[in-house]
Amino acid sequence: MTSARSTAVMRGGDGARQRKLRLNSKRIAVVPRLFYDARFEVDREHTMREGFGATLGSRICAVAIGIFITANAFAQQAPTENKGVSVKSTAFMDLGPEIEGMAGRQLRMRSITLEPGGVFAIHNHKDRPALEIISKGSVTEFRGDTRREVVEGETVIPDRNTTHWWRNDGATPVVFTVVDVFSPPK
Repeated sequence: MTSARSTAVMRGGDGARQRKLRLNSKRIAVVPRLFYDARFEVDREHTMREGFGATLGSRICAVAIGIFITANAFAQQAPTENKGVSVKSTAFMDLGPEIEGMAGRQLRMRSITLEPGGVFAIHNHKDRPALEIISKGSVTEFRGDTRREVVEGETVIPDRNTTHWWRNDGATPVVFTVVDVFSPPK
C-alpha cells in the first residue's frame, strides 16, 4: 500500500523535471518542477481537508495575475491626438517633374517641436517613407509594445511598415527635422 507521502520523479515531454504525486496508489497530479516544493508532499488528512488542488491552483492563479498586472503596467495607451506639437514647413519639392513615375508626390522637410509632456499621436508611414532626425533634446518613441529613448543626433527611419508615436518625458522641448516623401491632399 502506498502512503500519502510517496512520490515518483519523471521527465515531461519537454524534458522538465516533474513530480507525480500519489495518494493511496491513485495519481493526483503531475506537477511541473517549477511549482513543486515540500508543501506538495502533504499528509492524507490535509489533502482530504484542504484539497490538493488549492495549493497548485492558487499558485497558477497568482502567476497568471502577476503576468496580467505586469503586462498592463508596461502597456501604453497610444494617443490619437497631438499635444504640445508645433510644425513648421521649411521646404518642399514637387517630385513629378524630377523623377518619372512620381507625379503627385512631394519631397518635404519640416521642423517639428514637441514640448515637455507633449505627444505626437500614433501614425503610420504607409506610402510615406521618412528620415526623422532628433536635432535637439531626447524623446521616447513607441512602436507597439516597444519603447526606446532616442537622443539628440540620432536618426529614425520609418518605412511603410512603421506605426509609432512619440512622447517628450524631458524638461526641455525636442526638435525633430523630418524629411519625407508624401502625397499632398487633393
